[in-house]
Amino acid sequence: MSFTVNITREAGCWDDEVAGRPLLQFQPHIVHAVIDADPTLAFEPDKKDPRYGVVIYVGNPVREEYENGESAIWFEPWGFTAQRPSDTLMEKMLELSIKLNAYMIDDHDQTYFLNKEGKLDAYFELRDDLFIIGDKGTHYEVHNSGELKNLNLIPDYMSENFTSFSEAVRKKFLKTEPLPAGQVRLYGPVSSPCSEFVKFYEKNNRQLVVVYYEAFLGLISGWNFANQDNPEKLIPIPEENDSTTNEDIVFLYGYCRSFPRNKFVLACCALMSMRAGKTLKTPKFI
Repeated sequence: MSFTVNITREAGCWDDEVAGRPLLQFQPHIVHAVIDADPTLAFEPDKKDPRYGVVIYVGNPVREEYENGESAIWFEPWGFTAQRPSDTLMEKMLELSIKLNAYMIDDHDQTYFLNKEGKLDAYFELRDDLFIIGDKGTHYEVHNSGELKNLNLIPDYMSENFTSFSEAVRKKFLKTEPLPAGQVRLYGPVSSPCSEFVKFYEKNNRQLVVVYYEAFLGLISGWNFANQDNPEKLIPIPEENDSTTNEDIVFLYGYCRSFPRNKFVLACCALMSMRAGKTLKTPKFI
């Protein structure tokens, strides 16, 4: 029996800075709708914030568990949790997680699912085919570290799931004060310090190194879009072959190792200047 079992919208316990995106949280009104539609569940609101509280499995067929207070699932902004749940409660939690397009994970990083026999089963390690489900049902494939496998989908991801981000994240994106002229706000891998890229490169973590390289390619695409009316400012897109990719990655590593405190975007700008054959006038990144 696991000590703690959680239900989260994410497929793993990762950090939003490493994932390069805001992480998904549950929308209380959707959770309440699911609970209200299930006669075996009841909700006891928290006195400080009635959107959250305790979900009670009142229909637990093992009445002794219900009477002993062993049918409680705590609902908090980040997700649900139950301490030392019985197999019966875990089966109900899995049913709830499926209705909420979520994952059920225990404190040993086991992910639970229903096997072909309809019985509770678990994966004992993170798989390579992970995905998260957006508010409108879009499936986003993710790496084991939480990054989207297709970084081109970040704008769609941000738009679809805005109301499922934390309050702090939403406030950050809703700031109405315009940035000073010539400044650009960064998010994702390009906003991280160069030392992070150096760490992944030297640990031979090819997966994350490629994530950073794809962020570099995205920066080129954004630059070319912003300068589409100025052909002389366009940056050639690197050829899609291992030789060119490895050459670019080695360049980025060399820059990052020399300037570990700089933002990774400056390493990208240096490589873009090299590719363009001229020094680019870049904005101030914050």
